[in-house]
Amino acid sequence: MATLTPTGADRGSIDDRKYTGVYIFLLSGAALSWKVKLSQTACLSSQEAEYCALSEATKEALNLRMLMQQLGFGSMKPTTIFCNNKGAITMGLHPSNKPAARHIDMREHF
Repeated sequence: MATLTPTGADRGSIDDRKYTGVYIFLLSGAALSWKVKLSQTACLSSQEAEYCALSEATKEALNLRMLMQQLGFGSMKPTTIFCNNKGAITMGLHPSNKPAARHIDMREHF
């Protein structure tokens, strides 16, 4: 009973630089939760947009896991979140080591 999600982000237009974050959570092949939303914040790069989408997907994964535990699903396999942006993955693993990421809001570094 693994929950898998690919994440994605489109940096958006040059005018507002707001990204569109995308994720979908699957449980036994069925969509359990999904989101496609224009962000409230601007991003300076596609790496930053993907990192913000990863952050949103991680928050949703934590909420879904807590809900499933409360519903009595018991122990679950680790949640796998896919991302195709190597810079965003690196930033997620070591957020404090990236001086270029200091401007990202603390809500993304929860």
